[in-house]
Amino acid sequence: MELELQNALERVTIDYGTAELDALKQQVIASRLHVFQLAIGQFPSHIDLSFLFDTLPALCSFSITYGNRRLGMDYERAMFGMKISDAQYLARNIRVSQTLVSLSLPCNMIDDELVKVLMGGLSYGHMLTHIDLSHNKIGDRGARRLASLLDPDYCVQSLDLSDNQIHANGCMHLGAHLAENLTCQVLNLRLNRCEDNGVSHLFQDMCVNKYLKTMNISCNDLTLRCLPYMNSMIAENATLTELDLSANPLYTPSDGDEGRQPGDDGEDGTAIGTSRSELAVPGMDSTMSGVPGSVDENGHAIEDEYLGGISMSSPFGVFARSIMRSTALLRVDVRQTGLPPELAEKITTAVKHRELVSKGIPVDAYEKSKEVIEEAPQEDAPEDDQIVEGEEGAGEVGEAKEGEAADQEAGEEAAPAAEEG
Repeated sequence: MELELQNALERVTIDYGTAELDALKQQVIASRLHVFQLAIGQFPSHIDLSFLFDTLPALCSFSITYGNRRLGMDYERAMFGMKISDAQYLARNIRVSQTLVSLSLPCNMIDDELVKVLMGGLSYGHMLTHIDLSHNKIGDRGARRLASLLDPDYCVQSLDLSDNQIHANGCMHLGAHLAENLTCQVLNLRLNRCEDNGVSHLFQDMCVNKYLKTMNISCNDLTLRCLPYMNSMIAENATLTELDLSANPLYTPSDGDEGRQPGDDGEDGTAIGTSRSELAVPGMDSTMSGVPGSVDENGHAIEDEYLGGISMSSPFGVFARSIMRSTALLRVDVRQTGLPPELAEKITTAVKHRELVSKGIPVDAYEKSKEVIEEAPQEDAPEDDQIVEGEEGAGEVGEAKEGEAADQEAGEEAAPAAEEG
């Protein structure tokens, strides 16, 4: 019944007649006790949906994208996104709803002004636990208003603000409210413009937060300057288990020049690849790619002075050591951050092993499975060589046979010539 009602709502157009709307309302009434969630992928009509919220007593999850999904050659800018009237209707419906716990409004071109209108309903949404406002145009002012939903009066557990236009100021306000929050477990700020200034304040506030478990700050133009604050957060926060830092220019060659290992430029006559391959963290077996071995009196793995050509006393070395020593982080994404491959691999392997241990999976079995996967392509290679050698041998045999045939033909031509002589 939910899918049928969703399809019926998506088919509602601007020129819908009164008879069609009455039939739709009758359908809603008929299924009122069986609809718990609605995910409307497109809603071009922009009509008031009060009849949904007033009629469905068990509606707990609602997702809607205003406008048309596909227009083809009939494109018009006005046919996309939420309008002010839509925001007013929706704010009223959220305010009167007693069961709504999840609200998703992606791809609605919501800006700061529309957020102001929506807050007329969201401020009354004390039952909301999941809010998704991704892929919109929310800026600092909108983020500042939404940050109030992280106050102790609310119970938001997941806040998705990815792919918006939030800068440093908006990120600061989110962090300030997050410091005193007791419920939020997931915060997604991917594809924003928070940069070092905003994220550094967020990291400082995360040092006192004891409830957030997942944070995504990928694609926010983070650089070397935010690493000290990130290291402090990782060292002091014992509840954050997932951290996504991907697609941030954390490391550039110029940043690592001062902390680079002597000889990486080849001055000592040793190739860069050779010197890096010999670098390893004592206590981490080279065959195990970062399995903890010898540890110090605090139970921490003992590191070399250099890893991947980077000094372990540099901000990047401290960053890597903080992640590898953390007891809480179980997933860390450092792809496309510019870190040297060996350093990124050590970080990823150490965190992966910690995740396996937390799930009760033997690390040795995991490493052996990786070795089997790596050896499989190598076993197939000799067969290819044999095929090539076989083809070459067949070619040589063919050439020999052709030579014998040519000699035989020459002998047959010479015999008649001798008889004539």
